[in-house]
Amino acid sequence: MGICSSSEACKTEAGLEFNDNLALDFTSSRRNDIPTYNINGNGERGIRVSKEFLTNLPSAKVLLVSSKSKRSADEPEEATPKVPRLLYDLPDDFCVPKELCLNQEEGLLLNKTTIRLFADYMLDDNKGFTNYKDDADVKVWLKKGNDLYEEHLVVKSVYTLDDDISVDKMVEVLRDVDSRTKWDNGQRETKSIRKFSDCFITFRNVAPMPIIQNRDFVEKMIIFQHNGAYYIYYSSIPDKFCPKRSGYTRGYTMYAVNRIKREGNKTIVRTSTQKDPQATLSGWMSLGMIGGKSAENISNFRLKLMARIRSLTNN
Repeated sequence: MGICSSSEACKTEAGLEFNDNLALDFTSSRRNDIPTYNINGNGERGIRVSKEFLTNLPSAKVLLVSSKSKRSADEPEEATPKVPRLLYDLPDDFCVPKELCLNQEEGLLLNKTTIRLFADYMLDDNKGFTNYKDDADVKVWLKKGNDLYEEHLVVKSVYTLDDDISVDKMVEVLRDVDSRTKWDNGQRETKSIRKFSDCFITFRNVAPMPIIQNRDFVEKMIIFQHNGAYYIYYSSIPDKFCPKRSGYTRGYTMYAVNRIKREGNKTIVRTSTQKDPQATLSGWMSLGMIGGKSAENISNFRLKLMARIRSLTNN
């Protein structure tokens, strides 16, 4: 199983053929009272699909719709700002192999553009969140459910790293999953399953849970850059790549996205995460308790991450 190029035949079960010019917009709208998502092409046309398309592709109704009009001949082109080239990236034709897709990803083409648009939508979505921490360096919000999964909690955060922490060094630390437990006590065990490249890794991690049985997750990590920012995308992979183990309950990451960018003299990290821990949390923890614990965990993670980066930089 290799990395599928988008220049290869990437067809959905409904027979739609995609190429690397098509991208999921994820901006929802309504047509005939049906929530829809736009798949926009190269500025000339797009495909509109119902939300059902994301989870039950064969029965989805696909509607062709117009998109942006072409730029007029006398309209000046916008100047493209120069951005620094970062250290880590994926090839432009990168596409996630379908064997590694799960849940809402099935039948969709996941490449750098679609993941970026999805990440931006989730990171910029502010509807319905409750704030649980609002410090200068760490902000955390929580809400129950979103357009993809109504029943699972969504945690959003924005945290700032100190002036001396570079985005390249941060990504270098995060992608080294086999060393994660040396500095992050929020993970009891992390081990790579397969490293396709520096920027595309599958791994297993064990998250200690209070009161209930520990959860393990098997995930893919995808790292790339765009316009001076790093994007990191996590989601679960099928269980067959790492069978369930006795003594653990298998949890699932619906998605987790990070956008990391140098803004002025600070590194700003924005995150959004939705997981299914295979537990009814409301039965033993209130939303407020979870929000408070999430804020504490993210604050501690920030401090440990900076300490780890400094230890590697100084050695």
